[in-house]
Amino acid sequence: MKKRHLKLAIMVLIISAVIFSINKCQEAKEEKQEEAREVSLYEYVVIFFDLSTYYERLEDGSIETNFYPSKATQDKVDRWELAAKVLPVIVYPEDLISENKWVEAYDMLGDLLIEYDEYYESKSEEGQKTFVLKDDVKGFIGSNDVSDNLQQAFDEAGIDYE
Repeated sequence: MKKRHLKLAIMVLIISAVIFSINKCQEAKEEKQEEAREVSLYEYVVIFFDLSTYYERLEDGSIETNFYPSKATQDKVDRWELAAKVLPVIVYPEDLISENKWVEAYDMLGDLLIEYDEYYESKSEEGQKTFVLKDDVKGFIGSNDVSDNLQQAFDEAGIDYE
């Protein structure tokens, strides 16, 4: 009877060890996936704002990211500030920009563009014809592409932008 209990106890220990190992592997995999998502987001932010960046792995295994704005970055945030002057819903996050919080600024822009698109959709079909599209807003901030409707908004606001 003792041998049977001993075998059962060993089997339970082996099964427990296997389950524990599987759980640890799954946790490690999830941590790597989260890290990859974070790095991917940072890459989008760096590309959109033309930032320089420095990644550093800390002793605890996490990654610290430092962003450095460039001349092209300043041009983009200047265009964002300009768009905020002539378009409803779009606001310029001066505090985030001045505090070098680029990920938060990027997230905010994404949220603003969703809200702006909802605002656009709330307009009549006739009103939408002269309205600046959300892609036009993002294109202007990111690439200095000025749509006809955006140029008209600048003209109506008395802003000489060409």
